[in-house]
Amino acid sequence: VKMQRNNFTLIPVAPYPTRRKSNNKFFIFLFLSFTTSEIGQNISRAATGDEAIFDPHFLHTSSDTPLDLSVFNHSTPLQPGNYLLGVILNERKISMSQVVVKKIEKNSTICLSPELVEKLHIKSEYLSDYHFKKSDRHSSCQTIEQLVPAAQAHIDIATQQLIISIPQAALSRRTSNDIDPSLWDRGINALLFSYDANYYHSSQKEGDFKSFYNGDNIGINLHGFMLRHRGSLNWQQNSGKHYRSQRNYVEHDIAPLKARVTLGDADTSGNLFDSFSFRGIMLASDDNMLPDSQRGYAPIIRGVAQTNAHVTVRQNNSLLYETTVPPGPFSIDDLYPTGYGGDISVTVRESDGRENQFTVPYAAIAQLVRPGMMLYSLTAGTLRNINLSRSEKVAQATLQRGISNHLTGYGGLLSTRYYHALLLGGALGTPYGAIALDATQTHAASQRQHRQGQSYRLTWSKLFNASNSTVSVAAWRLSSSGYLSLNNAVRWGEDARRAHPNETLSAYATPRSRISVSLSQGFHEGWGQLYLSAIRQSYWQGSGNNNQLQAGYSNNFGSVNGSLSVNRVHSRQGEETQYTLGLSVPLGSGSRHTSLNVNVNYSNDGLASLANINSSLGEGQQLEYTLGASHDRQQHSSASAAASWHTPVTTLQGSYERGSHSDAWSAGMNGAGAVVSEGIVASPWYSKTMALVSAPGASGAYVEGHSGLQLNAQGHALVPYLVAYRQNEIALNPQGLPQDVELKSTLSQTVPHSGALVKVDFATRVGRAVLIHVALPAGQSLPFGASVRDAQGQDLGMVAQGDMIYVRLPEGDSRLEVISAGRSICMMKLSLSKKSASPNGFAQFHLPCQPGT
Repeated sequence: VKMQRNNFTLIPVAPYPTRRKSNNKFFIFLFLSFTTSEIGQNISRAATGDEAIFDPHFLHTSSDTPLDLSVFNHSTPLQPGNYLLGVILNERKISMSQVVVKKIEKNSTICLSPELVEKLHIKSEYLSDYHFKKSDRHSSCQTIEQLVPAAQAHIDIATQQLIISIPQAALSRRTSNDIDPSLWDRGINALLFSYDANYYHSSQKEGDFKSFYNGDNIGINLHGFMLRHRGSLNWQQNSGKHYRSQRNYVEHDIAPLKARVTLGDADTSGNLFDSFSFRGIMLASDDNMLPDSQRGYAPIIRGVAQTNAHVTVRQNNSLLYETTVPPGPFSIDDLYPTGYGGDISVTVRESDGRENQFTVPYAAIAQLVRPGMMLYSLTAGTLRNINLSRSEKVAQATLQRGISNHLTGYGGLLSTRYYHALLLGGALGTPYGAIALDATQTHAASQRQHRQGQSYRLTWSKLFNASNSTVSVAAWRLSSSGYLSLNNAVRWGEDARRAHPNETLSAYATPRSRISVSLSQGFHEGWGQLYLSAIRQSYWQGSGNNNQLQAGYSNNFGSVNGSLSVNRVHSRQGEETQYTLGLSVPLGSGSRHTSLNVNVNYSNDGLASLANINSSLGEGQQLEYTLGASHDRQQHSSASAAASWHTPVTTLQGSYERGSHSDAWSAGMNGAGAVVSEGIVASPWYSKTMALVSAPGASGAYVEGHSGLQLNAQGHALVPYLVAYRQNEIALNPQGLPQDVELKSTLSQTVPHSGALVKVDFATRVGRAVLIHVALPAGQSLPFGASVRDAQGQDLGMVAQGDMIYVRLPEGDSRLEVISAGRSICMMKLSLSKKSASPNGFAQFHLPCQPGT
């Protein structure tokens, strides 16, 4: 090998020798394999514009074995064709892209597509002469050097990346994770649906309790418009069935405004005023469209179930969520961001009929926005409130504006026929934390009274770097006696219309003051973490105070995780204190992630304990199960089992518990599907934004990162949990592919719009794997590295050592041509049938190659 400036280029080598008489070629193969690691370290420098000349005599082992290594002498040692490569711009990965390599003047040249040029964000003045059109992409080749003379591009074979270097002065100024809106994908037209069905049955001496719940989402994506319906079917043994339509709406984002318009049933955000449900129209900025560096919450609900329990989550008496949980700690982190204002009420109904209720604080906080940034919302419609006897029109407008690096101003107007509110405030960033202060003036009227009042709110947030402490929310609100929230004003006015003479303003527990604090304290490594949250609420009518305190400590002791928490509630209904000790011990170190979990809970009613073992089965942990035992405060013991199985099309769930005086069982299934032009595609998971993977013939391939998710018989799969307006990587694992299918690439990227179903295509090569031992007349040998093409001129591979060729061909007759240095060397014909395969899955042929004409 002749090297200039220490540049190396890797030569493709067949994986094993092919002829006994070519033993010295085998030793060459061993030598190249041994030096590959050293070459790989330098290969990224192999194509920077310098020529690397390879001496054919280095691999020439006999006088009749010509070598064609000219393709490797230049900066892009690739055969002409399309390649899916990661694009690195100035040492930062920006995307995956199809890159075209063409042979121009005997050199392999990197050609930039219009789509790739857009991703580079080159300043417009450099593109003034850029007249490359999509219509002539097959006949033209635009290089990076033609656009920006000082720029460079080369392909790193080792990492499968296109490395581009462009002077910063030639690039538009963008944040590090900004993605051009022109690259956002609105997806395809589709009918979408999801379901979450659960049947629950418990028996105790007082009688049986039976219930069924199914939450459904149905949507239509049509040319960027998202039509959605959300509802739930509830049935209980004593109250019958009831279907509730929760939301019906259509939405569409407006990229130039970084905003979203919603028509139908929706909820306001609750950033400034308390959130409310309405039916009408809303135009609101969507900071999800902004880069992370320019962006400024449904809470996570945590609790402990003593038995197989039925959990319901409500807010403002509206059902948000319903599920069944096994004994032990549980967390619910997939609530829809409903936007309802007010705290969240959680009810845990145990299998023996006992109920435990607790409240999760939920209060919006004002946030600073960057200078010049503006967040706004405009809402008009009618209130959606089941307590209203007549339609009540409502309008709201809010605005947050970044005035400087440290100051943000915000305000809002809220109005109905009998209620008006004005809010003004500001947020200030200081070395002592972020502070927000606002005042709200309200005026409410009924048929007999007029009330006006004020409410003042102070919010503070601070991260103490020195002690690793975070005060996430410290809020104080003080309200006058005449102040009414929208919800209380609506109730007050409704009672007045219904002519309830005894209902006055004093009949409502109007808030006087509220203080809430939430903080966490991280200690030095090995010393764990402490958290604390507290709420104190007082009322004008002397209704008493509501106080709630939660505190906890957690730490890892080797591989064992331990936690201790206390929860104290004091309200008009009484007071209760609970202490909980938890331990989690891993059992084994395999991929099944088996663990033993023990929880001990002490409260005013006594001591309760439970233990369970969690584990999984299957290569992708498709089957998850829990075995548990518990002992409650009434000296009752129980044993339980629960399992969930993620199939390629749905998730099946079941549980059973047997106790001293009761038993309970549940069964359920959840999943999603899409009706598209290719047919119906089902999935065990659902999310707002998804991808439809299409890889023709690749049935059985796994989608990385999703337990048990495989491509169906048509080569399709629904991939959930995509992040809107961000680059999402989707990877396929070829394990499970049929032997006659090959993925040309296993990684793709997409940037979806919110709510879109984007189609992600993976190119496949369908055909039988064929290994050909070629023989030329008079015992000659083929040129090493020569190109092999089919009858349509498509490159299928290259000639390796020992006159061996590996290609993938369809069944039937095929004609192959070997080309070296631009001229035809020879041609061969073969016919593939189902009987051609050998035990290792390859079809092997010994074929003569006839010189071409």
